[in-house]
Order: sequence, then C-alpha cells, then structure tokens
Amino acid sequence: MARGTIRLAFLADVQIGCMATFSGSDDSDIERFARRGMAVRRFPRTDSLDWDLDRFRAAVETLNEIQPDLAVIGGDMVDDIGRPEQYEAFTEVASIYRGPLHYAPGNHDIATDAAVPTTAAVDWYRSHFGDVHGTLTAPVSGDSQLTILMVNSAVLDQPHRMPGAFEAEMAWIENQLAGRAPGPTVVVCHHPPFVEDPGESHNYWNLPIERRMPFLELLAGAGVELLLCGHRHLNARVEFEGIEIVTTSAVGFPLGTDPPGFRVVEIAESGISHTYYPLADPAWEAIGGPPGGTTE
Repeated sequence: MARGTIRLAFLADVQIGCMATFSGSDDSDIERFARRGMAVRRFPRTDSLDWDLDRFRAAVETLNEIQPDLAVIGGDMVDDIGRPEQYEAFTEVASIYRGPLHYAPGNHDIATDAAVPTTAAVDWYRSHFGDVHGTLTAPVSGDSQLTILMVNSAVLDQPHRMPGAFEAEMAWIENQLAGRAPGPTVVVCHHPPFVEDPGESHNYWNLPIERRMPFLELLAGAGVELLLCGHRHLNARVEFEGIEIVTTSAVGFPLGTDPPGFRVVEIAESGISHTYYPLADPAWEAIGGPPGGTTE
C-alpha cells in the first residue's frame, strides 16, 4: 500500500549565540567578513540570546503547524559548546516541538575551536545530542523505502586531530548505502562539499578536495538523489553527477541575503521536491538584510 509523500523538515544553523558573536562589529570586521563571503551589517554589541531563540521558536512553532513526518537539524545547534547556557536555551525551545528532532553535527557542535573536531568535543556532542551519525527510514510505497543518512561532515573537513575518523566515517557511509532497502536516498551533512565547482580550492565553506571527491563519488555511485547542507547561512544549489546539492540558510543569524528559515523536502515515488520557508521579520533587516539595507 502506498505511503504517499513523506515530508522532511530540514533546519540548519540554529546556532544559539551566533547573533551575539557578530554584534558590535566595526568597519574592519565587516570588511574581513565580506572577504570571506559573509554579508554582515553593523549593529550594537549584545550578549543576549533572545534574537536567536526567537527565530528558533518561530521555526518550531511553524513545524508544529505543518507537522512534517521527519525533522532534522543539520548542525550548529549552538555557537560555542563551552557556553552551557546556549545548549540549555536550545533544548528549552526544542522541547516545544511536538515530535522527535534528529541531529547531524556541525563544526560548532563538535569542536572547541569551532573548526577541528577532537575526541573531547565528540564526547560532549554524544552526551548532548546522540551519535555523530545516524540513519532514518520511512516507507514510500510498496517495497520502496526512503533512507536518510545523517553524516558527520566535520571529520570529512578537518580530521587531523582524530586519526582514522575520516576513514571510519566513509566506511560507515558505504555500509549504510550498501545495506539500504530500494528507494530514494537523501544525505544530510553540515558542510557543502563545494560551493560552485567540484574542483575548486578548499576554503572554510567547502570540504578539502582530497576528501571531497571520494565522498561525492561514493554518494553518486550509490545513486543518492539529494544532499542537504547548511554551514553557509544562505541558500544555494549545485549538482554533481545526478546529486542535487542544496545548501539551506540559517534558522538563526544569516550571512547572506536570504532571511532566516528552513526547508521542507517532499519525497514521493515520483521524485523529490523542496521549498524554503522563510522566517522573515523586521528585526532581520536590522542585522542581516540584503546589501544596501539600513543598519543603524
């Protein structure tokens, strides 16, 4: 019997505390951010988590209204794992959701320096969010089954403080793909493999090419149809050998011209489609709006 369309809600970069991190930036900071591809505007210094929490609360309340079948947050739940108040605030709002939330780690969740994973940071993540990778399944129709792999892309990006972590993650992905039931496959990870071109140089926003290409080729060879990413705090789309690679803007603080929001993916026997749900409000215009917008 047909299951019908499965709706997957994908959220990225809730990142409680991010707005405060970017607050109080001066002109030299703004120029430095711009050189890294971030559209940040000047706004007063604050230590408050309220703005981030308001965006997350709006997202959770919207999820409760639309009632997706599955909900996944693709990393950077908090800005700094050394600040327990950020995790506590995150969980308080997450508890409003009337269903389970599933997680894939981002660099801010699994590294004390928000870049390079360590064993201690991985232990922190496991104790707060669960395993660093996981698999979700749901019937589509007949014997067809949706498979969702939640991948730890932080060790694909910077594995050098955890010897063997990259190889272990790749082996896990390969085993999960080999053992899945027939049907559509979606992969969730925090880092986009590349921004514009599969052969581009490595920078903060993509994966190193020596690990990027084996990862992409593994997914393409297995017929993965969709790769959902975050990390860049903006919306973008590229393709690689049949894989649609979609980067979704932040639930929290934006670094591009897209408003905060999340994505709903619809998976059916006939194919996969997705829609971005913005959480725009006037407050966003004051701190992260499009270039040329007022900031003071």
